[in-house]
Amino acid sequence: MDERLTFIRSDGATTMVDRREARVIAEALWELGLLAGAATAAASIAAAIKTSPYLREPVRFTEREGEALRRASDGCVRWSAG
Repeated sequence: MDERLTFIRSDGATTMVDRREARVIAEALWELGLLAGAATAAASIAAAIKTSPYLREPVRFTEREGEALRRASDGCVRWSAG
């Protein structure tokens, strides 16, 4: 069973992360607090983590969530070109 999550940014870039990395990114997003898109991106990741791997869809992020996601995942993941 694959426990990895797929993240897709609004520009089409993708990455796959394991559950532990996803939790670290979600926690970093919560710490960003009021930065636009941080809370919604964190909530999307948290929901995906709780979803059974058989039912899990890729986590898609909006342009608004992009800066928060970039900050939270910096150094944690490598994004493929979109």
